[in-house]
Amino acid sequence: MKNIYFQLLFVLSMIGLSFVAGATVITVSNSVVSAAQYSNLQTALDNCNVNDTIYVLGSVTSYGTIHIKKRITLFGAGYDPYTTQLSLQTKIGTVYIDTLTFPISGMKICGFQIEGMINNSNTAVKSVTIERNRINSSGPAVNVGGNNWVIRNNILGNWVSSINVNYYSNILILNNFIYYGAVVNSSSSSVLISNNIFYNFTSFSNVSNAIFTNNIFLGAVVSGCSLCSFSSNITYNSGSLPDGNNSGAGNFNNMNPLFVSANIPMSGVDWLSIKNYDWHLQSSSPGHNTGTDGTDIGIFGGSYQFHDFTGTPPIPLITIMNVINSNVPQNGTLNVNFKAIKAY
Repeated sequence: MKNIYFQLLFVLSMIGLSFVAGATVITVSNSVVSAAQYSNLQTALDNCNVNDTIYVLGSVTSYGTIHIKKRITLFGAGYDPYTTQLSLQTKIGTVYIDTLTFPISGMKICGFQIEGMINNSNTAVKSVTIERNRINSSGPAVNVGGNNWVIRNNILGNWVSSINVNYYSNILILNNFIYYGAVVNSSSSSVLISNNIFYNFTSFSNVSNAIFTNNIFLGAVVSGCSLCSFSSNITYNSGSLPDGNNSGAGNFNNMNPLFVSANIPMSGVDWLSIKNYDWHLQSSSPGHNTGTDGTDIGIFGGSYQFHDFTGTPPIPLITIMNVINSNVPQNGTLNVNFKAIKAY
């Protein structure tokens, strides 16, 4: 009965996605109590076709390090999906993106607890979207491998974690919570860094010509950038902007952002303190509706506002499902009640 229950939950969660994506949906689960088409994620990646969508069920067991060699969409169940009945995160190790054999431009990775990093094995991995992941790498959290990458709505943090732009162009770094981390190695004026929270450590290194808008810097060193533009950012215990040969206007220097939560821990930040605070701005905050686009400064402003700290992907999602009649005779009817939420 358990296998029927979990398989049904898994398939129903994907119904909306299959119509939206317009491609084959492949399911993966390494749990002994939940059925799927594959139990090994790497095997599913090796056997999928270009443009397929792979949905990876949450589990207590990590799916390990993976190599992606095709343009696919990869969805996990989230890094802390406490709003769902199963409440199991989807954990993977380092993600290697490899362009040796198959076209890979245009892929997406969303909804994972990543214990390693996202790393390109070769050059020219273009148009990759990294969204709603928690990346817990002690090295570069994201090692950009080509132009036109979008990195948004992620939690990036560990000791000296960073986004390594690798001097590529048209890179969007939007609405991420970056703690103990930095943006490094960028020289293009087409790199936009907007609506992020930088918490502690150094915010950037070897960065020039980038555009910084609507970010909040909390105890994070804001030096190390040259010829950059800074507009409508907030610094708190972080120095003043713009500094040196940088330019910009409308910044709020050394001002408390006034988050909804009363206290801001300025040291020893960890995942628990991040997710247990409310990072929305109070109405009296200097950043309330003062961003360059008229929305809030920080992760809850802009066009890609941070949704929550679960990492659940923006697809139709079953949150609760209960089997009414657990004993069903052959050719009988299985009655199920379930609740779902629309894509967000």
